[in-house]
Amino acid sequence: MIKITKLFSLTLLFLLITEISFSQTVYTWNGSVNSNFSAAGNWTPFRQIGLITDILVFENGTTLNVTNVYQVTIGQMIVRNNTGLILSPATGNAKLVTIKGSTGEDLVIEAGSSLKISGNDPALNFYIGTGATAQINGLLTFEGQIAHYINSADAMAIRFKNGAVFSQNCPGSIFSNTGVNNTAVFEGGSTFKINHINAADPFGLNAPGTKILFEEASSLQLCNINSIHLNGRNFANLTIEPGASVNIIEAFSSDLHISNLTVKENAVLNLKNTNTAYTPSVYLSGNVNINGTFKFAEETSNKFNIVFNGINTQNISGNGVILIPSNLNRFELKNTISLHRALTVNCPVTINRYEIITNGFNFTFNPEYGNPFNGSKTVNSGNGPTESSHISTINSNIPSEFSISQNYPNPFNPETKIDFSLPVDSKVNIKVYDITGKSVAELINGNYSAGTHTVNFNGSNLSSGIYFYTITAGSYIKTNKMILNK
Repeated sequence: MIKITKLFSLTLLFLLITEISFSQTVYTWNGSVNSNFSAAGNWTPFRQIGLITDILVFENGTTLNVTNVYQVTIGQMIVRNNTGLILSPATGNAKLVTIKGSTGEDLVIEAGSSLKISGNDPALNFYIGTGATAQINGLLTFEGQIAHYINSADAMAIRFKNGAVFSQNCPGSIFSNTGVNNTAVFEGGSTFKINHINAADPFGLNAPGTKILFEEASSLQLCNINSIHLNGRNFANLTIEPGASVNIIEAFSSDLHISNLTVKENAVLNLKNTNTAYTPSVYLSGNVNINGTFKFAEETSNKFNIVFNGINTQNISGNGVILIPSNLNRFELKNTISLHRALTVNCPVTINRYEIITNGFNFTFNPEYGNPFNGSKTVNSGNGPTESSHISTINSNIPSEFSISQNYPNPFNPETKIDFSLPVDSKVNIKVYDITGKSVAELINGNYSAGTHTVNFNGSNLSSGIYFYTITAGSYIKTNKMILNK
């Protein structure tokens, strides 16, 4: 009987401890004592012993300065009712606020409310634990002269919703550089602003890895940053804010995708690729508005393709500088563009079957690389074919001799382009041979007018290796080598 009584007592004690450990208490900040996070009287009800399941609510509807935040694990943190919450850490080592999760979202900043992490030393960091989530509808700001971060155990656990703004006004990698890919998701209508010269690359991981995912219609605004890597990245809207200078000098190994690109007054976006073995493409699928400077480094080794590949007509506007130098690989239209400013392209131009709507502005190209408007390609003024005065050339001479270019890109996989120039109308044949001398493809065989032309070659049905292409035009014969690298 005594044993049964003891067993029953132990069972009750276990159940009581379990209930205490896993019960959730909602504590609302009243700030009646002082600004100290750890003062029990600042909470309703009194928060004398903090538990990992506690739900902390800030809903006073005013600006709250809460100090002395210590290392703590909680269940939820909610900022609502147009409340502006400013948290600063206790002294000593860096502090980590871990949110473990409960029913619903676990870190919540409602629309109209804000959370600011502020401190120069030590850091105050947030970690969204396994199974927990963060939903940001309002404003989230990290500021100070020391690096703070927010990270999560699960992919896509931190979500910035339509209308949310996340501002990094502190140094360091804001989403950390460890852990899972796609920690944070910026949904359509959300904005990420970076405004600290010592902010580290926000992507955190080497491409194709990334800590952040930008969905369609989200925005990245660069106000002040020295170090950001664009290799292999995808942006919905990329904005360089007034006065910012963003110099991208890196070895690209994959392409850059941008929907809408905006460079504001007195701002600079400069791109330089130091990888001579790879020619990346800058894909632009939306509008380009340049009131500052958008340029590519003019070194011969700096290679890029600029490709407009949107669905709807893409507008190019602004009063700033767009520098597209001759050392670039090509400027290619896979969609119609509409000019709301003059545009000069010094590198090879490929228009395919699409239009340039000039709206009375000059489109200037370099005929050294051929006339891009040969064949069925057209320029349109907006009310039918444009007058020729709206199309200008850097040098309008017909090529003085036969020539064939090195294919670009090279190495390639699986597509590449070859330009050839004719001083007179000619019958042209171009064939591709493998390393044994066997013909594997005939690219063209027909009559072509004087000028510069481009032919495409797709090696998808061939194996990796060295190939040769030979042009025969009248008495002109020349062979070049190319490399297919799958």
